[in-house]
Amino acid sequence: CTGLIPSTLSSKLEAFWRIW
Repeated sequence: CTGLIPSTLSSKLEAFWRIW
């Protein structure tokens, strides 16, 4: 994850991609 993106948002994106 990039430091620019908040931990909460980054974790959410990671979970989203994991679903795919």
